Amino acid sequence: MNAPHTPPFAGRASAVARIRQHIADPVGTPVPAFVGRDGIGKTALLMQFAGMPTDNHIGVYLPLKDIRPDDEIAWLDALYSHTEATLSAYDFIPTLAQRRPPDADAATLKQWFRDEFLTAAFRVIHRGRRLVFLLDDAEVLVETMMRDTLAEDYFAYLDDLRHPQCAVVLTLSIAYENRLELFNTITTPDQFQRLGNLDAAETAGALRQARAEYDAAAISAIYKATGGEPSLLAAFMAALPAGGAVGAADVKAVRRDIYDGRKAAFHAVWADLTLDERLVLTAISSLIYADPLRPVAAGDIEAWLVRTDYTLDLTAIHAAIRGLEYRQLVEGNAAQKLSVRPGLLQTWMLENARLEAGDAPPSHDAERDSQSLTVLAVVVVVIALVAAFLILTGTPSGSAPPAAIPTATLSAP
Repeated sequence: MNAPHTPPFAGRASAVARIRQHIADPVGTPVPAFVGRDGIGKTALLMQFAGMPTDNHIGVYLPLKDIRPDDEIAWLDALYSHTEATLSAYDFIPTLAQRRPPDADAATLKQWFRDEFLTAAFRVIHRGRRLVFLLDDAEVLVETMMRDTLAEDYFAYLDDLRHPQCAVVLTLSIAYENRLELFNTITTPDQFQRLGNLDAAETAGALRQARAEYDAAAISAIYKATGGEPSLLAAFMAALPAGGAVGAADVKAVRRDIYDGRKAAFHAVWADLTLDERLVLTAISSLIYADPLRPVAAGDIEAWLVRTDYTLDLTAIHAAIRGLEYRQLVEGNAAQKLSVRPGLLQTWMLENARLEAGDAPPSHDAERDSQSLTVLAVVVVVIALVAAFLILTGTPSGSAPPAAIPTATLSAP
C-alpha cells in the first residue's frame, strides 16, 4: 500500500492508545471523542492515525470544517468521496457496480452507502481490518442539524454505520465541552478526552523527528517559549532551518517574528479570561519580571494586589489559579512557585496587558468611606431636626434643659 505523507508527530500516546483500543472493542462500544481548543493538535492526531494504516485499520479522515455540508446530499457525497479516495490511495478499489446512483435522494443515498458501498469496501479491505471514519470538528454536524439542513438523526445514522469492520472517532471544539449531551446518540461522557499541551519530553520528541538537529539548548528554549502548545511548536519548526544544526541562537533569531504573528491570538486569550484570572495572571507576570529567580506563590499575589485597586482574598486567588491551570496558561504549585506558560504569553502580558480602572471592584477603603458618608448624612439630618424642633417649640427661661439631647458617635474606620 502507498500511504500518503504524514507530518512529524509526537506525544498523544494515551489518545492513540484509546483509538486503537476502540478498534478492537465490540461494535456497540461508545466512540472515543477528543476535545480541545484550536491549535491543540486535534487535526494532527486524526491525520497521524489516518496516515498510518495497519493490518487492522484504515482511517478515512473527514475535515468537516472544510467540507461544510449544507444539506444531506452534500454530506453523503463527501462521506462517499473521501472514503473512495482513501481506499484508492491504498490500492483498494470497490467494484464499479457500487458507484453512486445518479439523481438519488438523501434517503436512497443513505441506504446505498450503508448497504452497498460499505459492504463492497469491507470485502476489498479483507476481514479483520476496520474502516475508521475520523470526523474532525464533529460539532459542524451539530451546527448544521440546528440549521435544519441535516436530519436530526444523523449521529444515529453514523452509529448505524458501525460494524465489525467499521468504527467512528470524533474530535470537538472546546466550546462544546459543556454540551456533550448533543452527542449522546453515538458516545457517552466517559469517552471524552481533553487534549492539552505537550510536555517537555513530547516536545523534544517532535523536534527530533525533524530533519534538523536541535541541540539541548534549542529544545529547552523552544519549550520555554511555547509551553508545549502544538501550534506554537509548529510555528518554530517552520521558521527554523529545515536541515543542519539548530542552536539557542537560531531560536532567539526567529522568536520575535513568531511572537508578532501570535499577538492577536494572545489578545483573544486575554479577552476570554475572567477579571479575577486577569488580575492573578498580571500579578504573576509582574512578579516574575521583577525578580525572575524568586518563587511566586498565592500569598505573593495577594500582597502584590494589595498595592493596587484590585484586591482579592486567597480563596478567590486560588480559584483563579485553578482556572488558569485548566486553560494551561499557568503551571506550578500555588503554595510554592507559579509561572506563565507559554513564555511568549509572558512577553505579551508585559507589553500589552492592562487592567482598566472601570473594571476594578470597590476596595474596602471605598466601602468604608461610603458607609461613613452615609452615617454622617444621617447625623446631620438628626441635628437639623432637633434644632428645628427647639426653634419652633422654644425653651422657657429658667427652665431646666431637656433631659436628653440625641447624640451620635462616628465609629472609627
